[in-house]
Amino acid sequence: MVSKRGQLTIFIIIGILILAIVGVLLFLVKDNTIKDLEENTVKPSSGKEELQFFLEGCLKDITQEAIIFNSVQGGYYEVPSPNMEYSWFKIPYYFEQEVLEIPKLENVETELEKFIEENIVICLRELSSSRNVSISGIKIQTVVSSQSVITILDLPLVLYVGEEAIEMKQFRVEVPVELGRAIEIIEKIIEEQKKFPNYIRMSYITELAEEESIFIDLRHLENEVVYSLRFPKSEINDNLYVFSFVIKYNWIK
Repeated sequence: MVSKRGQLTIFIIIGILILAIVGVLLFLVKDNTIKDLEENTVKPSSGKEELQFFLEGCLKDITQEAIIFNSVQGGYYEVPSPNMEYSWFKIPYYFEQEVLEIPKLENVETELEKFIEENIVICLRELSSSRNVSISGIKIQTVVSSQSVITILDLPLVLYVGEEAIEMKQFRVEVPVELGRAIEIIEKIIEEQKKFPNYIRMSYITELAEEESIFIDLRHLENEVVYSLRFPKSEINDNLYVFSFVIKYNWIK
């Protein structure tokens, strides 16, 4: 059982470190993705298994990158207003005297798809430069649940090995991460916030963190408070999964 004292921290240094670590992690994931592509570029003589391994590996790396980036931005790739710019990110307001907008799972899925579709070109560029592969289209679908994110890539292509033409269409990867659960917990926080619009519900947050076995860190910036949920049972590249959002209070006029 995680102790109450360890579940809720309000020290500024903690807030800075969390988002700084996430930023560094995002950079490393992207850097590793590029290195993996350079090391595993599909050669003309590669068969179906090698091509599938290459694409699914790249798809998983980019899905992880999308989860990290979008989650720190409140579930968004394209962050709506109002939002707060912080470090490399924009973090949306979920509450400002009233509920603004908490993304539904279908919105979170759409935002992940935007990120993945824009960044999957790294993989496709490698394939396009190889004469043994022809590509006819692309479609991305993500499915977010409480315990995982599944990405399905529909990519009709033909792999030519000698005189043989091998058709391939769909690639699927799964990342075990509690993104859906993060949304469920946040809905509880906001529902409680509605009862006391101008107060941080510290006792409730502490109890909720203990009940859910997570960490909830708060970072104060005048009227704005960044809430960061960290999940000990969810790791991406050996780092705890983090989901952030902002509540704006009416303390300073």
